[in-house]
Amino acid sequence: MLKPMRNKEVSYITLFKDVLPALLITALPILVFAIENIGGFKWYMYGIEPRTIKGLRGVLFSPFLHGDLKHIASNSIPLFVLTWLIRLHFKEIWKLVFAFIWLASGVWTWIMGGGHYVIGSSGIVYGLASFAITAGFISKNRQAQGIGLFTLFFYGSLIWGIFPLEFNIGISWQGHLSGFIAGILAALVLQPGMPEKTKYSWENEPEEEIPYEDQYWRLDYKPKEEDDTVLNAPIIRVNYILKEEKNEDKTAN
Repeated sequence: MLKPMRNKEVSYITLFKDVLPALLITALPILVFAIENIGGFKWYMYGIEPRTIKGLRGVLFSPFLHGDLKHIASNSIPLFVLTWLIRLHFKEIWKLVFAFIWLASGVWTWIMGGGHYVIGSSGIVYGLASFAITAGFISKNRQAQGIGLFTLFFYGSLIWGIFPLEFNIGISWQGHLSGFIAGILAALVLQPGMPEKTKYSWENEPEEEIPYEDQYWRLDYKPKEEDDTVLNAPIIRVNYILKEEKNEDKTAN
């Protein structure tokens, strides 16, 4: 006889299902990197070679390729975290978001890139980050706003990677910029598919109407006039007269 699963076991299964897509997306570049280095292969030529017909294949393959361990480590953590959060809270549109950022950032990098191969998933990372931040600003959903603030706090410094600065030598700032723009466009275009505003239980309760005479905070408030029977009632006055008490000496025989 099969035993029903406990709530704790169900929560673990649900968590695993939510994390699985992000794990697979992050694990594939790591697997490719391991095979390339163990087997002694050189697959950088499958990256994006700007403005060449052959280089268009890099739009699909470049996110799987990385130059060294530092390169793939710096991309893997934010790729996993941002993919997981967006998959978790934007379930209706996360696939479209990911696909659009992947293709758009790759094509724009192919158009704007310099005269060298471009490899790595940093363009997708920049796209996911800019999507999360933009969605947090334009969405009325509390969870989306929380993800936007989280991304801005932990990955806001990525903004410096989209400029052609001195410390970005050897890094494709064009790829970062392409992904950054793609993420913003994805958030704006797919805004209708984002979660609606969070409603709490007390917001669904009908509001109790307050009588006008009790709404003393209103600018046009006028106190309720007293009843005529009260105004015309006879006035009863009570006067108190204070008298001093006389103390008489009494002698006991």
